[in-house]
Amino acid sequence: MARPRKTVNALQGAYTKEALKERVKREKAITGGSDNIPPPKFIENDEIALEEFFRVVDELKKVNIVTNVDSVMLGVYANCYSIYYRATLEIEEQDLVTEYTNKGGATNAVINPYIKIQQQYMASLMKISEKFGLDPSSRAKIAHLQPSDKEEKDDPLMALAKKMTAANG
Repeated sequence: MARPRKTVNALQGAYTKEALKERVKREKAITGGSDNIPPPKFIENDEIALEEFFRVVDELKKVNIVTNVDSVMLGVYANCYSIYYRATLEIEEQDLVTEYTNKGGATNAVINPYIKIQQQYMASLMKISEKFGLDPSSRAKIAHLQPSDKEEKDDPLMALAKKMTAANG
């Protein structure tokens, strides 16, 4: 499997001015703005999902990870969170094991169906959260791609990239 591409800020090595300029231009073209991140329509009537959506968007804006095009994926995350949350509340109110009467009339003890819902949506939450750096492991990966302050000050390539970004800005 190929390694993930690094941003211009995280590049190390010898790159030509033209290559850096082109790379900065391509990154800007796909990044987009973060000035308009409305919740998607499918969570408009879900208070829990809306609250989580806005909480996550606010946090991701602080670290410049989220853009306008991330709205739907963050909506999916918020929807999964809402369902997970509601399943957890149901589990708290009910027993972990419930009785089920089958077609033959026999009664069996079965695991509460909300546990399965909770597990499925937790798995979805974990997958989506990795994409946005919402768990410690993925934040560490993102942090690894970001240069340290010392690297930025000492790296003439970084200085050139910043100048080009400001000039094209």
